[in-house]
Amino acid sequence: MLDSLKFRRLTLALILLAIPFFFVGGPSSVSLDVYRRFWDLGHSLFFALVAINLVCWGIIKTPKHFSIAFVMVVLLSLAIEKLQSWVGRDASWLDVLANLSGFVLGYSFIQKFELKIFLLRLASLLGLIPGFWSFFKSAMVVAVAWQQFPVLLSGDSFWEQKAWGGDVTLQKIPQQSGYKIVFPGKAFVSSDMMGFVQSWNGYQNLVLEVNNPSAKEFLLTLRISDKQHELSDQNYNDRFNRRLLLLPGENRIQVSLTEIENSPAERKMDMDEIYLLMLFLPENGESQKIHVNKLYLQ
Repeated sequence: MLDSLKFRRLTLALILLAIPFFFVGGPSSVSLDVYRRFWDLGHSLFFALVAINLVCWGIIKTPKHFSIAFVMVVLLSLAIEKLQSWVGRDASWLDVLANLSGFVLGYSFIQKFELKIFLLRLASLLGLIPGFWSFFKSAMVVAVAWQQFPVLLSGDSFWEQKAWGGDVTLQKIPQQSGYKIVFPGKAFVSSDMMGFVQSWNGYQNLVLEVNNPSAKEFLLTLRISDKQHELSDQNYNDRFNRRLLLLPGENRIQVSLTEIENSPAERKMDMDEIYLLMLFLPENGESQKIHVNKLYLQ
């Protein structure tokens, strides 16, 4: 079947149809990370089909031909990543590795079994692990976020911690729920969550239960925006911003979702498409530490 003209034409057609998707379509800057990781898995499949085609059409006949083709795939992969950076895509060495691993897997897949071919298959499968592991991690983050919604943060799951990024990270406290966040005292250094998996419509309030372990009160800024804002010029008056006063000890802060929805000056925030929730110090000052017990919609 691999040598049939129909098969060769079909796989060649698939390759030609797939080429434009390296530069157009696919995940946007506000897509869920799991979608981006899933899309990246297509790199391996594409270059596996390329290798199979080159062998089936008789372009790769010897190990020397394979070596030359491999070098050309390296150069082509680097060129693709450079071109993608010009059209708003992120260049990634992981994509280059996926390209090469897929190419080697496709080539070795249709070769007669022998030790060196087995080693090529093994090497290519090992090269695919980082991409599949990244996809698995992102899928677990989405699955946990979906399962525990409307709770956004509770400290009950290892994977929910992975949903948060920014300049400062969440630190799990042994034998306690919630997380510790240490802000270094520099303005706008943030901890944030991007890409919410469910709609905020149907809820009334966002509740933040947080402990301020210091003896002094301080201000912490809460910023919330939707996908439309993130894809725009990100004007200050097009998102929700509020300074929260954290008193020493336990604090329970409640923010009306109606207020969040009406926060953009010239429109309503899309509560079906909330994208970013960010916590940061509004100005330079002393380093501050908080213990976030729970963050949820009510």
